[in-house]
Amino acid sequence: MKLYKVGIIFSIFILVFSCSGNPINLKRINPDLDKLFIVNKYNYTPNFKSFNKKGRIYYYIKIWGFLKYHSSNNDNTDWQEIFENDIILLDNLNKKEFNNSLKKILSLNTLQSKKSIKNKVSDYALIDNSWFSDTLYFEQEVINKLHYLFDNYEISKNPNIKNLFSGNLRIKKINDNVIAFPSLDKRLLSLAYYWNIINYFYVYKNYMDDKWDDVLINIIPDFISSKNKIDYYKSIKKLTSHLNDCHSIVRSNELDSIVFGFNVPNFRVKKINNTFIVKKIRVSDTIKSEIQIGDEILSINGVEIEKRYNNLKLYFKGANLPSEQRIITPYIFATNSKFMTLIIRREGERKQIKIKLRNYKYYVNKELELINSLKNKFVAKKINDNTYYVNLEHISELNFNENFEKLRDIKNIILDLRCYPSQKTVYKITDFILPKSTEFFTSTYSDVKHPGMLKINQGYKLGKDSSNSYRGNVYVLVNENTQSMAEFLVMALQTSPKVKIIGSQTAGSNGNVARIYFPGKIISFFSGIGIYYPDFTPTQRIGIRINYNVNQTINGIKNKKDEILNFAIKLITDGGE
Repeated sequence: MKLYKVGIIFSIFILVFSCSGNPINLKRINPDLDKLFIVNKYNYTPNFKSFNKKGRIYYYIKIWGFLKYHSSNNDNTDWQEIFENDIILLDNLNKKEFNNSLKKILSLNTLQSKKSIKNKVSDYALIDNSWFSDTLYFEQEVINKLHYLFDNYEISKNPNIKNLFSGNLRIKKINDNVIAFPSLDKRLLSLAYYWNIINYFYVYKNYMDDKWDDVLINIIPDFISSKNKIDYYKSIKKLTSHLNDCHSIVRSNELDSIVFGFNVPNFRVKKINNTFIVKKIRVSDTIKSEIQIGDEILSINGVEIEKRYNNLKLYFKGANLPSEQRIITPYIFATNSKFMTLIIRREGERKQIKIKLRNYKYYVNKELELINSLKNKFVAKKINDNTYYVNLEHISELNFNENFEKLRDIKNIILDLRCYPSQKTVYKITDFILPKSTEFFTSTYSDVKHPGMLKINQGYKLGKDSSNSYRGNVYVLVNENTQSMAEFLVMALQTSPKVKIIGSQTAGSNGNVARIYFPGKIISFFSGIGIYYPDFTPTQRIGIRINYNVNQTINGIKNKKDEILNFAIKLITDGGE
């Protein structure tokens, strides 16, 4: 495992996972049998009413990406240079001139020979080649060439992208010497580069709310009309948000500061229905806080908080509603100002208060200091003689044995996974709890040798066969903060019948993280492999299976009650199931 800490306005932790003990057990998806493939086959037919500039750019981007990722093994074509030279010439071309341009680029991709058994698009989960036959834009010669290239291509390696051991992706970078605001050709290159990678290789493409082709058609004007680096950055944020993936983070220290701001208040807020309620004071500070847990935030600097939230939805879309709310709420308060005026409601009374803000890194570092200070201590909390509570955020290699060995004979353990656990404790936790090595998930990955095709990895196990495993009951607490490796750990633990999961919908973003670099020194991520239960029940966007659904409420926050933990304690007190 490898862990990346990404600080934008707040800290998000991302999983990059590889099972070092298990070689990949590859299996090609059978489109006639595999439920996953049949239900989630990508279908899209363009519906342009006229031959226009947007359509020409759309189709050029698609053909360019098709040729780039279906290149021969030793292809030395500079696809970036070709794109940058061609894209600015598309403005006023008529159909014949457009097709002549396409014929020129199509001629660069040559095949050695025809295949005796043709490639079948029905074998490919992520693509639909119906666009090949759009006679409004393409002459028959271009249509025939596209079909011929797809039917007969065969490569042993893809020079522009590769599968790593786990199936995750390593993507060849664009040559980028752009420091500030890219020119039009490079802005459209960044769009074409990202869009085609997602089009052919994003395993969760078919789980998005919007058709990926519609996203391309609708976003082209944003990249064209960008007048400065802020517009360009916002266009990238809008584009990547459509993945509905909590791993789909875009990062630029300079532009994050300009667009959103780095100063934030000393509290965290949770959105419950239409209420924004203070759930936590981040740091015990010498500065007296005017805010209290349970305060409802109504407006910020004279703007209704719901309006600020809705404006941010253009740039942030979570995997599901709880995770989206978790991602957006910190940005509502982000600014470069040092003070903020709030209207709050406390015990039914409206108040106006002015609060001081600090750089988010101050709060992140203070929170990490507290967490790290506990990672060499005994942190398990006694609930009663038979039950202990452990926040896994406070467990590390240093204090794992001290905590868990003392709990080996305790009847009930409550594990709090409403956090991101230390990567180095995952194997230790599963070895401690699981009585045997158990297969607990199936993964899919995109086959770079066949762009648009999904394959299956099976046979992953965690835990070890042991007569000394923990014999008591385990109750795992989850919510929207349970993401990626935390979700992955829950999946492993719940293979044991003695483990019960309690809480609310998890983040629904699971799997290794791949990265993409945009021109202009901007980096983005997305989930690189697909994670499913062994029966192919998906976890992306849905989250992990929960035995007891319990939600935090407004009254619970106001009364400082941890309703999910309290439910677990009551369940144990009442004798479990």
